[in-house]
Amino acid sequence: MFKSIILQDELPSTDLPPCILTELLNDKAEELAKFWTTIKDDHLKAIYEVLPNNMPVPTKANIQSCTKSHHAMWDTSPTEAFVKSVEQSQSSYQEQLLAVTIAVRAIQKYTNEFGAGACTYTKGEIVHGVPGAGKSHVISYITLVALSLALRVMTTAIMGVRANAFGGMHFHMLLCLPTKTTCTPYRLAEISISKLHQKQNINLLHCLLTVDILIIDECGMLSAQQLSILDIILRKLRHVRTPFGGVLVFGTMDHAQFSAINGLPFLLSTHLLTDFTLVGLKHSVRAAGDPELQKLQNMTRMNP
Repeated sequence: MFKSIILQDELPSTDLPPCILTELLNDKAEELAKFWTTIKDDHLKAIYEVLPNNMPVPTKANIQSCTKSHHAMWDTSPTEAFVKSVEQSQSSYQEQLLAVTIAVRAIQKYTNEFGAGACTYTKGEIVHGVPGAGKSHVISYITLVALSLALRVMTTAIMGVRANAFGGMHFHMLLCLPTKTTCTPYRLAEISISKLHQKQNINLLHCLLTVDILIIDECGMLSAQQLSILDIILRKLRHVRTPFGGVLVFGTMDHAQFSAINGLPFLLSTHLLTDFTLVGLKHSVRAAGDPELQKLQNMTRMNP
């Protein structure tokens, strides 16, 4: 080393040769450019497989090719395009329509770049209700509306099967969150951010920095602490004070069906009061033709 520095004027280097490094970084740039395209295709595939045929929504190809300057064209407004299914009761349709209307307003307000609406915080929405009431149907439609505006949407859940069904990924995988639960939320968020900045997790870091809307299926399985960790991570990564780093968060839950494994219940989180609008679905679509089953479902949810 002494000889090379003093006599030959050469500084030793243990890094990759710059010529190789630039090619690796270029490959990563191309990979990041394809990342959201792949995620969008996965979401659209999952949505169109379950979407009723009678809904006048844009075609899959139209939404795939849309941009933020050229949105996908709807024959009517997204709210009017949400039509009633054949076996659905009018009461069930009205409560689902309310959830969709509130979500569409939130999404449209989020897309405002100028004006009074752009200077105020946009609340997310949590759709809760009985099994078979159409929570997944509503959230899938909301996702479709967001994708038609060329917004970047990521779906996650504590249950990997549910996340994959919507075209997303597991909650802990998305955040590089350790499963160790003895740490404080701040310490867990610190570990997560440190892992996200590692080279092998560059796709996940890019996702969290650029995502517009985060869908959390069965968010009732999250503890209040895990919701706080999500808030801390997004604020720190994006360097903003806005709740969840400005990401618009939508979720579904059933307080009587799933709950957090450890920690305080999701509904005890302070974020519920300030950052979300809760909409309840009380009428089952799945059991629309079986009054006795509906009665049993309601009995299991009665206060003791």
